[in-house]
Amino acid sequence: MAHSSSPLEALLLLLTLLALTLTPVASAPRRPHIILIIADDLGWNDVSVHGSQLVATPNIDALAATGRLLRRHYALPTCTPSRAALLTGRHAAATGMQGYPLRAGEPRGLPLQERTLAQRLRARGYATHLVGKWHLGAHRSAFLPTRRGFDSHFGYRNGYVGYFDHSISQATPGELSLSGLDVWRDEAPAGAAMEGQYLTQALTAEAVRLVRAHAADADAADAADADAATRPLFLQLAHMSAHTGCDANPLEVPDEAAAHRRFAYEPDPERRLYAEMVSQLDESVGTVLDALRETGMLNNSIVVFISDNGGMTAGMHHNTGSNWPFRGTKHTLFEGGVRTVGAVWSGRLRAPRTPYAHPLHVSDWAATLLAAADEAAPDHPPADDGDGDGDGDGDGDIFAGVSHWHALSAPADEQVPAPRESLLLNVDDVIGLAGVLAGRWKYVEGTHDSGAYDGHLGAPARGAPYPAYDAQATADAARALGLDDAVTAADVLHTLAAGAVSCNGLQEDPCETRDASAQQPAQLQRLRALLGAFRAQQAPQLNAPVDPRADPALHGGVWAPWLDGEDEDEDDGIDRRALPTGPAAPATAPAASIAASTTTLVATTVTVAASRNIEL
Repeated sequence: MAHSSSPLEALLLLLTLLALTLTPVASAPRRPHIILIIADDLGWNDVSVHGSQLVATPNIDALAATGRLLRRHYALPTCTPSRAALLTGRHAAATGMQGYPLRAGEPRGLPLQERTLAQRLRARGYATHLVGKWHLGAHRSAFLPTRRGFDSHFGYRNGYVGYFDHSISQATPGELSLSGLDVWRDEAPAGAAMEGQYLTQALTAEAVRLVRAHAADADAADAADADAATRPLFLQLAHMSAHTGCDANPLEVPDEAAAHRRFAYEPDPERRLYAEMVSQLDESVGTVLDALRETGMLNNSIVVFISDNGGMTAGMHHNTGSNWPFRGTKHTLFEGGVRTVGAVWSGRLRAPRTPYAHPLHVSDWAATLLAAADEAAPDHPPADDGDGDGDGDGDGDIFAGVSHWHALSAPADEQVPAPRESLLLNVDDVIGLAGVLAGRWKYVEGTHDSGAYDGHLGAPARGAPYPAYDAQATADAARALGLDDAVTAADVLHTLAAGAVSCNGLQEDPCETRDASAQQPAQLQRLRALLGAFRAQQAPQLNAPVDPRADPALHGGVWAPWLDGEDEDEDDGIDRRALPTGPAAPATAPAASIAASTTTLVATTVTVAASRNIEL
């Protein structure tokens, strides 16, 4: 006999069918939003997660404590080379960008044949936006960020500007002083709209606007347009902080008097202003994270925070930043110049709160983030690594970065080998400064500015008179921002301990106090051979003299492209026909200058102080 359904049973069946209709059997993986925040000239010892007590950085600390603190993040020693490596996924020596930072009015840029991370992500369906610093070429419009893969750009194109006046001055070979505004919305000057605004705050507001607009666009997308509704965001927020500003007033803050009161415990007045600049940077990180949380985008995001090089404690454009306990500053290949602050957070990390101990180079980010994006769409072809063989592994190019995504996102109990065992720090044969790192050994050849920046120059900023570290404030920030609802002050202190560096080891010397060349001839020979392999394949440096025709006075008072229409078919980054004063410095330094330079071999492997009892 057939069973006859009761009204209640029929209702339950209807509700079950309705639930099955509304709930997909298996939700398709979604590409993650990628938020890449870059600090400028921020020292290793300028964030409290590394133990500094000069200024609290609870938002940056929260990223590191609830994500993965990058204990060995390496960049190049200055800004243009680091940014070239970041966006191309290849060391700057592969593209000719390994020399000194690009100057305003210099007719060169990142070679046009190089595909940028923004171009590759846009090909994968990402909306791509750059907020802040570009510094990879503006002599012709073809080199602007909006022509290199970014849907929009709000910020500046050269190395730095005034925090309030948004201008930069540059001397020419003939000692002329050129000066003009350098703040843009896409390809139009934005000086009038930006007048009087503090740059860090203006860049933050733009980043938040883009996040909210992206979320609003997704919400407004027609339900039938699944691609529009789930389109991922790539936002590169390249801050100027903590780089100095205009030459007349390099350490600019919104309120100097308030900064001096807030950081009155710091005896150095310049360091008080610097502390406020870093605090503004940290507040920016928190504001952007909060916007991601409010829009519901955070849980599907990868957030990366790095600095482009070490702090500049003294000398030209010095900001009083500290790289303690490391040796050296920006411009050097010692740890203080190239080992930088770094953290990555994502809900896709399966071992959060665990520091990442493998060396990760700035050129690795392109491959790493592309791997993370493609993991959510496995039917997509492998990431193009630029080596020409199409397999995405970089094995045809010794300068290609490698992906760390599997190692970063693996479970804590999975033993993942280091994605790379060696890396090129830099090879600058114009000034005779080069170096490599392989395993626990590091080799540096030459020096910068006669060794003026090679010492241990940064202030420790620990103990009296500085305030004690507030781990609870960091835990509170992590919970408020939606990074980790269960993190405690004890968890934060664990990360703090794991990020500590000991300079007292007998087998390791991360503070680079001992030259082991004489005691380790085999290692010396091995690393010299490795450096020689990179040197043999490096591209000639593209540095060129400043062109007086770039004078903003000739272009409406702004640093606009001045060579459009000349050498339009050139794509190697430099407009040679336009050079007014002959070629730049030779691509190879005289052999005698290299032979006379200093050499150092050190064991830089980092150990945690025994008293911390932290196992990595």
